[in-house]
Amino acid sequence: MGDTSHEARTAERGLRGRDRSHVGIAPRMSRDPGRSAFDLTPTGSSVPPRIAPAPVDRASSAVVVDHSPDRATPKNLRIQALHARVLKRATDIAAAIPLCVVFALAYPFIAVALKATSRGPVLFRQIRVGRNGGPAPIYKFRSMVADAEGRLEADPELYRQYVENGFKIPATVDPRITKVGRVLRRTSLDELPQAICLLLGTMSLVGPRPVLPDEVGVLYGDDAPYYYACKPGLTGLWQVSGRSNVTDRERADLDVAYATDWTLLNDVRILIRTVPVVLSAHGAH
Repeated sequence: MGDTSHEARTAERGLRGRDRSHVGIAPRMSRDPGRSAFDLTPTGSSVPPRIAPAPVDRASSAVVVDHSPDRATPKNLRIQALHARVLKRATDIAAAIPLCVVFALAYPFIAVALKATSRGPVLFRQIRVGRNGGPAPIYKFRSMVADAEGRLEADPELYRQYVENGFKIPATVDPRITKVGRVLRRTSLDELPQAICLLLGTMSLVGPRPVLPDEVGVLYGDDAPYYYACKPGLTGLWQVSGRSNVTDRERADLDVAYATDWTLLNDVRILIRTVPVVLSAHGAH
């Protein structure tokens, strides 16, 4: 995965299955022969700037998996090996127990802050796409107003920004985020309830970030099977490589590299790199 020909194949793969007039093209990723895929860093590029993807249909919230031959799960991925699944599950359970304790201790204080400053539930629940394309419920401390999704769908300009920015809106310009929510997001405390998902086995400690059903095709294109091969993660290469500052194409490449080159040691490296990223709030939106 470390030569120029691989980069060309990756770029070609990213264009297949996508409307070329609406595809976001990311800069080339620097891969020295002696470097791991987990040391990806963006370099300068002469490719055209990113063009916003076409709007997607949000009418259906069902998780749909394309089982056509060209979408078959790639074979011989390290992440799919039996020993990988056993090691990851054991690691997830070991991490979930103390994280659930921290979640239980923090819950009363965050709940009081949320209830005192805005209306709505303490926890936000949403169905994302999980391993093998199945539904994966995720939980977060609510960081937005109660009707945030309705406001997004009702505001064409806000929704346009959401799609053009890779299905996210910077917190600095998103009017739906509450004051307490901004603090929770900046410190990543909003994601603490995902310890429950970790314990239940719907998420993993390390993996691709969970995405909505209508985001998979736009973000991953023909690389979607690599996403389906993994459980969504609390952290991952995307988080430690810039988070919201990473382009759509770079994000897909990072997840392809993760699924292909998985080792327990690489998971440990990602976890270690996550600590300063969270503490510095780098790329957090």
